[in-house]
Amino acid sequence: LPGHHQPQQLQRQPTAAQTDNSMFAGKVIAITGAAKGIGEAAALQFAQLGGQLLLTDLDKAAIEATADRCRQAGSPKVVTVSGDITAPNAAAEIAAALQKNFGRLDVLVNNAGAQACITNMGT
Repeated sequence: LPGHHQPQQLQRQPTAAQTDNSMFAGKVIAITGAAKGIGEAAALQFAQLGGQLLLTDLDKAAIEATADRCRQAGSPKVVTVSGDITAPNAAAEIAAALQKNFGRLDVLVNNAGAQACITNMGT
């Protein structure tokens, strides 16, 4: 038909990870409490920006699910460490996992929360 134009196909824009235009592309980012809430949101955002992630949380199944979503979102490498961040050896375990898998740490998101209950105030 005269004057009729064929619709143009929209092309998907590459993610920041695909174009390496992100300041976090290739950076090693450790996030504690990464299975849900703010920690999960941060993990997914850094994944979309091309960050390599080490994710920690108490909930092993939930942290693995978050890791899978981060891989789908564009992270080139995701490692998980499950356990209690308040345990005496937790920091050493996380540091060992970082050294073994990445050799460095560029960004730390210290998101995990801990709660203490004092039942005896000495009265």
